[in-house]
Amino acid sequence: NGTIHIYGNTRNYLGGKPVGKNEGVVDGIIFVHGNVGNYSIQRMRRGVIVVSGNIGDHCCKDMVSGSIVIKGKIGDHFCEGIKRGTIVTTQKKMC
Repeated sequence: NGTIHIYGNTRNYLGGKPVGKNEGVVDGIIFVHGNVGNYSIQRMRRGVIVVSGNIGDHCCKDMVSGSIVIKGKIGDHFCEGIKRGTIVTTQKKMC
């Protein structure tokens, strides 16, 4: 239920599910003022993530719910297995 501001780029696995857990981000808001690496935001359940830059490959996999805003380019294999949630992007790319 908090707010995190990241001023710069993140590496892989931002907000992804940790080993031994079945959920990634559960609540709260994450603002990334840069790019996000591969395999990020997997199994997200609630919360909001805003990415000012690009998002890497295999992101938002198996997303359960939540909201994501992406202002840059989207990597390959985006939103595989998504169940529900809201994604706002400037790029025309199908999930």
